[in-house]
Amino acid sequence: MVKNLFKKMVAGLLVMAMLISFMPAFTFDVFAADETPEPIYILAGGDFQEAGDHTNSTNNVASILAQISRKYTTMDGALFVGDYDCETHNDANETAAGITALMEAVQKKYSNLNYDNTVLVQGNHDYKDGNIDATGGHDFNGYAVYVLNEDDYPNGGGSQAGIQTLANNLKTWLNNKIGEGYDRPVFIVSHLPLAFTPRTAQNGDAKYAKYIFDVLNDAGSNGLNIIFMHGHDHAYGPDNYMGGEAIYLPKGDNICIAEAGSTENWTEETLNFCYMNAGYTGYYSDGTYNTTAGTEKLTMTVFAITGTEVTVERYSANGLYNLKSAGRDGSYSDTSVTNVSLGLPTYSTVYASP
Repeated sequence: MVKNLFKKMVAGLLVMAMLISFMPAFTFDVFAADETPEPIYILAGGDFQEAGDHTNSTNNVASILAQISRKYTTMDGALFVGDYDCETHNDANETAAGITALMEAVQKKYSNLNYDNTVLVQGNHDYKDGNIDATGGHDFNGYAVYVLNEDDYPNGGGSQAGIQTLANNLKTWLNNKIGEGYDRPVFIVSHLPLAFTPRTAQNGDAKYAKYIFDVLNDAGSNGLNIIFMHGHDHAYGPDNYMGGEAIYLPKGDNICIAEAGSTENWTEETLNFCYMNAGYTGYYSDGTYNTTAGTEKLTMTVFAITGTEVTVERYSANGLYNLKSAGRDGSYSDTSVTNVSLGLPTYSTVYASP
């Protein structure tokens, strides 16, 4: 009786084994609880330039970072949009001295920031030395950066063919990001702005920006989270219709872009990306065009990236500063060319920080 029961048990087990062998394979995924990604903190600024030994600029940066570090004890990367030297143009020693002074000022507060995790853009005063990052795409953990250097996107406008080539290369890189489903922030960092300003009318700055703008706007409409960040216009007048010392135009806002090649005609366009200045750290002149402007207008920016979300804050030596100031009229270099004379609108909305 016991023997027969054992046989039946063995037979049953064999049948079960045969049935299992013919069943389709199943895998079971063990899903961890939803976790919020670790935030990534990026520091940004520009126009460190100062005549002399950079003592004042170093002190400006130290004062701003003293405020930033009250909230942010660490930084994962940095973006600087050019002009490390004020006295000369394309002097290797002067550019190197400015970059060294800037990096030393930053590292006193954030010692982990170095040339590997810091992007340095060439400005119109800078020599293209080995510490300046190459024009083109640079990928980091949690964000991507495309550099537009002065040599390739210069003040004075450059050549039509040169800017078209630059825009085509940018388009290829952005299309690759779209193709791979990239959903993290994409920073386009440039010394020169895109907007039509009195500086465009006088010098030709950004007269071919339309080619770059169209590429960015198209990529933004196709899902990329793009932040365009610039420096250069740190004096009363050139960009004051957009805010002056603090510019921040989010997606959906308007901007004036030169008709390609023109220093007279412009079109008001709707942004499919965020457009802003990084913050000036050397000086901002309130109409006097000297380097003694008050430090309350000198700022730096912090980006807090959590997955696909970006929080933007601007800081001065006094603490949080508006992302955008009120637009107002102004002339370029004390000339008769003003925002009003050019018919530019006034973007008077003030955006608070963050």
